[in-house]
Amino acid sequence: MKQSVDRFSVFGCVVVVVLLAHSGRVFAALQTQLDELVHAANLGQTRYAIHVHDLTRDLRLASVSSDALMIPASNMKLLTTAGAIDALGGDFVYFTELRSVTTGGAPVLWVVGNGDPTFGSPDVLASHGIEVDELLGTWVDAARQTGITRWSALVVDDRVFDRQFTHPDWPADQLANRWCAGVAGLSFYGNCVEVIPQPSEIRGAAPSIRLFPPADFFETTNRATTGRSDSFWVSRDMERDRLVFRGSVRNKRRTGISVSVRDPAIYLGKHLRQALAEGGLEVSAVTRPTEGYRPKEFEALHRVETSLSVVLEQANRDSNNLAAEGLIKTIGWRTTGQQGSWETGTAALRLRLRDRLGPSAATLQIADGSGLSRNNRVTARLMVSLLETMWRDESSRELFVNSLAVGGETGTLDDRMSRGFEGVTVRAKSGYLNGVSALSGYVILDEGAADESVVAFSLMFNDFKRPISNSQLKRLQDQIVAAIARDLARKQEREALASP
Repeated sequence: MKQSVDRFSVFGCVVVVVLLAHSGRVFAALQTQLDELVHAANLGQTRYAIHVHDLTRDLRLASVSSDALMIPASNMKLLTTAGAIDALGGDFVYFTELRSVTTGGAPVLWVVGNGDPTFGSPDVLASHGIEVDELLGTWVDAARQTGITRWSALVVDDRVFDRQFTHPDWPADQLANRWCAGVAGLSFYGNCVEVIPQPSEIRGAAPSIRLFPPADFFETTNRATTGRSDSFWVSRDMERDRLVFRGSVRNKRRTGISVSVRDPAIYLGKHLRQALAEGGLEVSAVTRPTEGYRPKEFEALHRVETSLSVVLEQANRDSNNLAAEGLIKTIGWRTTGQQGSWETGTAALRLRLRDRLGPSAATLQIADGSGLSRNNRVTARLMVSLLETMWRDESSRELFVNSLAVGGETGTLDDRMSRGFEGVTVRAKSGYLNGVSALSGYVILDEGAADESVVAFSLMFNDFKRPISNSQLKRLQDQIVAAIARDLARKQEREALASP
């Protein structure tokens, strides 16, 4: 067997590629390239698992510790979204509906939904060019058209899911942050409120604080000051709607600090009640339905629908934890007929993945849908198997693949893999937790063409510690993906030259 050496630059790093000549055919040893890249990165005690499979030629290209169970971080969303497509079907539609109900002779407004985690989401509203007050205004107009000006109550019916809003595995000191937003049968504005501080003209004086969407029902205590630094922060009372502002504000801010709310359904109800009052309509109270009572007769005033594809994109493209957790609770509800919960959802997801992946799925450890829990475990080989089955499944491929971020273009990959990938599309899911960095997805050469070539890959790194950083591992991941792309291009070029 003869050997020759080729050198090329990947993001400024010279990589030595061993070319092996066998039976007159030359092919690049991708495994060698990846080993060289990882070795050059000096990862210390970092554990890593890599699996790369050419789906077009059905060839394993590289594998390192591919059967080791790893924490996937947000790569967990790939499993959740695949399971959601299987459990719900591509035609599934989320809805949130405003209804008029007469109870005991008194008119009642009733909001009911089937778990849409993106209702009133700022990202989804922005994609449609709609402001949050316009959304609520539509419901105010619908209520006004009934001719009723006084409603005895506004009922928020969130019973499609349980009321365990946060997962026990999630870090207790981060529950007020946007990425730990509560998961409920009714959601609104990402189940967060934005806190926007502005400095006073007088140093030492309290800054002005604005909440968005405007919410006069929050209790607030302002202990912040205008000072020489920007160290403003917010603490949230876990038992009631109370926010305390602390720290220093120096510069004007255009964007706010997103703080998760205590009870998403009641949050929606209070915002709607506030909007109704501003529109001249009175609501006596915001409440939940009496246990076991479901009105048989009602008038639907307005309905907002969300396609499954929108929620999948929020979960995968934008790595929205609330979207993924809403999906896993929906899987539980649709599969069991019981309230959606992490218990019913994880059990149902295991069944769906076993049906799709076979006995190998038994190694999976599923705790939540987003990957925020550190108790999820998956192997790189199994992740690639999932990617392969989703690619080969013509009924699911488009919905799944299109939900992924595109390197250099969209979502969490919009600032990655933007150079040196001419003719190559990378559709993938990134992932990060403290000490965990991952990237899994597809490298597609000549996407959409008759001679399109596809490689599925999974790269997972666990237990990294300083001085190793996530930024360093992301660069390494991009270098590995670039090596896969170059290897794929060479194969396609050689096959074209070899064809008669």
